[in-house]
Amino acid sequence: MSGSTKAPALADQWGVPEVYGDYDYQSLIHSPNVDVVHITSPNRVHVEQSLAALAAGKHVVCEKPLGMTTEETAKVVAAAAASDRVFAVNYLCRFYPAILQMRAMVQRGELGRIIHVQGHFFQDWLLKETDYNWRVLSSEGGKLRAVGDIGTHWIDAVSFILGARAESVFATLETFHKTRYRPTGEVQTFTSQVDPANMVPYEVDTEDFGSVLLKFGDADHGHVSGTHANCAISQVAAGWKCSLYMGIYGTKGSVQWEFQQPNEIQAGYRDQPNQVLTRNTAGFDKDVANFTDNPGGHAEASRMGTKCTTAPCTSTLPVARPLRCSTPPPMTATMR
Repeated sequence: MSGSTKAPALADQWGVPEVYGDYDYQSLIHSPNVDVVHITSPNRVHVEQSLAALAAGKHVVCEKPLGMTTEETAKVVAAAAASDRVFAVNYLCRFYPAILQMRAMVQRGELGRIIHVQGHFFQDWLLKETDYNWRVLSSEGGKLRAVGDIGTHWIDAVSFILGARAESVFATLETFHKTRYRPTGEVQTFTSQVDPANMVPYEVDTEDFGSVLLKFGDADHGHVSGTHANCAISQVAAGWKCSLYMGIYGTKGSVQWEFQQPNEIQAGYRDQPNQVLTRNTAGFDKDVANFTDNPGGHAEASRMGTKCTTAPCTSTLPVARPLRCSTPPPMTATMR
């Protein structure tokens, strides 16, 4: 692991044998003991660190966004395409069993032609003007904050389910806290134990909220063509900790899913009773057999999502034990 001056103490606490303090990522990526690099640093250094890791011959899992601008991101795309290393983006929602089940239902045409998709991604961790994190600063995270940080998870998950890419977009963005207050030093994400008396004001140049309209292209399976979608994205929605919700509506039926209730799918119909599909029960089992470990009734979501996101990298290692979720072709969000 590589991190701040606190990294050695944290590594000792968790028994991590190899650690590089003062953000010395160059030493980390050139270590012969490192095969895969997971980049979780502030967005402004993603490109620099991604390019360096690929050049050092490492597999890479990078958090989004890849770069601060389209031009920066294009450099990573080109480098990944020219490399024989796996480069993945950590859109782990793809591997939630419910996401994969809805994807299979759409592909088979069980919902008919998909007409429209509706949903939201709501959080409240930046609700107060005294809530602070480096992501609020465009110099650290980029100009697009709420949409770039959490909204892209919703867009990627929907695109993955539909099997089609968004071809057009229209959005309105709003910053409700024009001025916020920050501590004189840095704080950990989701930390609220800061004395307001020790905070200073600053002008906010990133959005708290976004309303996004999308139109998707054609899917190879033939059930998606010109599908419309709308999503509300907020990091100031009181009471919602991590609510990623989507409803997918077709000519034969619909499915609804909520991130905070990950093991259930609401299936809706016009002329027959609606259903609640529960993971590892009839109708929500065979399609996700390679992507779920726990029996029905035992919650399973984020752990499997992370496991399957990294599988294309770890399964290439000579000592790696094949993972159940690393079935070809890999469905991780990659440059290819």
